Amino acid sequence: MRIVGFRAAQQASTQYRITNYINAMKALGHDAQVFGSPYQDDSSPDDHEERMRIFASRVNGADVVLYGATPKAQEGATLLWGRDNYGYRLIIDTDDLVTEVPIYNQASAAWHNASGLARVVEAQYRACDGVIVSTEPLRKATEHYNSRVVCMPNLVDPSLYEGVRTRKKEARHTDDIRIYWGGGGGHYDDLLIVKDALLRICKERQNVKLVFGNMVPGWAMDLPSDRVFYTRLTEFSIFRKLLSWLCVDIGIAPLVNNHFNQCKSHVKYLDYAMAGIAGVYTDIEAYDSVLDNVTGLKAGADEWYTQIMKLVDDRELRQELGRNAKAHVLKELTVDTQAERYEAFLREVVEAKARPPMIVKELDEGVPINVNNSCSV
Repeated sequence: MRIVGFRAAQQASTQYRITNYINAMKALGHDAQVFGSPYQDDSSPDDHEERMRIFASRVNGADVVLYGATPKAQEGATLLWGRDNYGYRLIIDTDDLVTEVPIYNQASAAWHNASGLARVVEAQYRACDGVIVSTEPLRKATEHYNSRVVCMPNLVDPSLYEGVRTRKKEARHTDDIRIYWGGGGGHYDDLLIVKDALLRICKERQNVKLVFGNMVPGWAMDLPSDRVFYTRLTEFSIFRKLLSWLCVDIGIAPLVNNHFNQCKSHVKYLDYAMAGIAGVYTDIEAYDSVLDNVTGLKAGADEWYTQIMKLVDDRELRQELGRNAKAHVLKELTVDTQAERYEAFLREVVEAKARPPMIVKELDEGVPINVNNSCSV
């Protein structure tokens, strides 16, 4: 099969989904390629005709095109138009329940029903030839849009970690205990779950330092400047190296127990495990893959202090959980374990009867909605 994929962003979820799986298809012998935007690259001019030439060069001859769900209606309409004109099958891939973004999430304003962005994605689900999601709860929440919805979990491609270097702490930092969390502002309420536990731990253990990726919550700003650190949000190819370079001792993954987070995936477990980091995870379905007290620690609402302190005070336990987690992921959660199943779904979609053409006959006539802004959830 000729398989073409477009990733919505260079962040972890799109790497684990579009990029890893299409690379797995290439390893199985398929003609498979991954791009960013369907019709633009760093050197292309902001010109419609040039964009369409780029688009045509990428999708012409494709049997199936995969695309990360996006609120960019023009890109979605372009892909549907291309399907009707070039004959490929279109599969939309998603990692989030964008129709139920909680109000505390900064993205909720953009994804509110009144904004129309969720409707754009719902329209993509309905119009495409198949939908791939990351978890079973997300599949159940999405299946009413399309008769072909399949769950393909986020999995690692071990080859991406070859040559990723780790380092030892400098002598003056040997006794530091570094607790790491990374994510967008939409996780602010998730972080509130661990606020009291982390502040108490920092008060009781002067060697504990907090490292935040992308956002430092306001409640941590009053801690001494040598106890709180910040790293910028980076694309995944850099992030996996950064995480190994930071000498993190403990990774945390708090989640509010709501429907949106119940549909979340175990991306943070994969990130921490591949860096050999011991993690503490909310005891929620998203982290069912974590084996409690074997590959990580689970924490209920009132257990964060106790669980984190177990790792703060026990270096051997941290090292054991980190080793176990990495071994578990490399044995059971690599993309090759699902590659043949993924391939079978693509074949099923390709061989199925084509959907009727979309209403828009010519792309030049316009698109249903021209919304180009996006907001990560």
